[in-house]
Amino acid sequence: MFVQFLPGLITLFGTVALLTAGIILLAGFLPMDMSKRDGASIAMTLLVCATGVAIAVCAVSLIVWCIDSLPVSWAIVAAGLGLLTGPLVFQILPNPLRNQPMGLICTMGVSLITGFLLHGTIPV
Repeated sequence: MFVQFLPGLITLFGTVALLTAGIILLAGFLPMDMSKRDGASIAMTLLVCATGVAIAVCAVSLIVWCIDSLPVSWAIVAAGLGLLTGPLVFQILPNPLRNQPMGLICTMGVSLITGFLLHGTIPV
């Protein structure tokens, strides 16, 4: 019985770990008025907001997919392990991705692609 849910559990674990790393990366750019190294420009504000929306879309898509695909008890355990692994994934990222806007762009792209894949918009 466990084997039939293994791909879904691995997907849930990996997605939650990546979303947690993305949230940590996004939190490093907030509050915007304190981030004078980037000038707190309108473009940077839009990038931070767009990344936050992309992470939220991916999280909602993950929850809907998880409710349809996995037993709740196993989903909670896999998501908890992913949540604990997220900060470790963030530490592995190279410094330019952690402290530069390129990291936000990559996070936004990965979040949107993952959300669309989970929702079934992009056929695999």
